[in-house]
Amino acid sequence: MRDRGVMEKCTYCVQRINNARIESEKTNAPIRDGAIRHSVTQACPTEAIVFGNANDIASRVAKLKAQQRITRSSAD
Repeated sequence: MRDRGVMEKCTYCVQRINNARIESEKTNAPIRDGAIRHSVTQACPTEAIVFGNANDIASRVAKLKAQQRITRSSAD
């Protein structure tokens, strides 16, 4: 149990990404844009957090990243 105010990274994202990769390999098809929704993006009603392949210029996250008004995380 964590002290109040201490955040801990969840592990649901890893399982969701791995499941999408496994399904992609089974069907021999690329992971489609929007196929992976980790719990934070799923829970956010305003869709303020977007997850995807920033290297795919046709993906939603790449298009949003190209906008001038976007705020980027330190992971970029």
